[in-house]
Amino acid sequence: MFKTYDIVKYSAILLVALCSAGCSETEQKEDTLIKLNHNTEEQYVEVRIGQELFTRYLYSSEFKKPVLYPILTHNGNPVTRGYPIDPRPGERADHPHHVGLWLNYGDVNGLDFWNNSDQIPPSEKEQYGRVVHRSVDKIESGDNQGRLEVTAEWVNAAEGTPLLKEETTFIFRSSANKRIVDRITTLQALGDTVSLHDNKEGMLGLRVARELEHPSDEPALLIDASGQSSGRRRSIMKA
Repeated sequence: MFKTYDIVKYSAILLVALCSAGCSETEQKEDTLIKLNHNTEEQYVEVRIGQELFTRYLYSSEFKKPVLYPILTHNGNPVTRGYPIDPRPGERADHPHHVGLWLNYGDVNGLDFWNNSDQIPPSEKEQYGRVVHRSVDKIESGDNQGRLEVTAEWVNAAEGTPLLKEETTFIFRSSANKRIVDRITTLQALGDTVSLHDNKEGMLGLRVARELEHPSDEPALLIDASGQSSGRRRSIMKA
């Protein structure tokens, strides 16, 4: 439970260290300059290591929370699922609110921030919340490390009333064949008491690419070659 001006910090680390067979740190030679560029028109901050894309911080209003998407390994392989932004054949066509890497929660003063997406009917919006990006506060590029500081608000999706102020710092790091994201988030109650009730939905989410999913023998709706759901349920035991 957060009361007015109470603060809670949430820290998480994502390590992306996928490497081709037989590679070693001494074998991986690359430009380690981490460059951040803010595209205000398209509403994202791009993170590049050398000339290669690592990730983007997307904060367009079309999303129900800011996300990191895509997240790529040192050799360009996607860690994140493409659907629903850029569907790839063979992916699951489920949970449209699972976009890239994000942070939110399923029950904040009775509002569901986790499951909100464009597929929620307007008549049900009063049951949901959304995380609204407010500002990019600091951008730092550098050798082996870059830094992004942002501010957002957790609001009632129907009314736009803010419940929580979020201040987040992302630290992007690179070392040989490794890609690392540190996320440090501070949440502060605005006005009334804010309670995060027991809930299975939250707080840090990462929807991975098809190749990284845990094997399953349960049938699922998959994306076809045209980027559409096939409408048929198939087993996904094998990648």
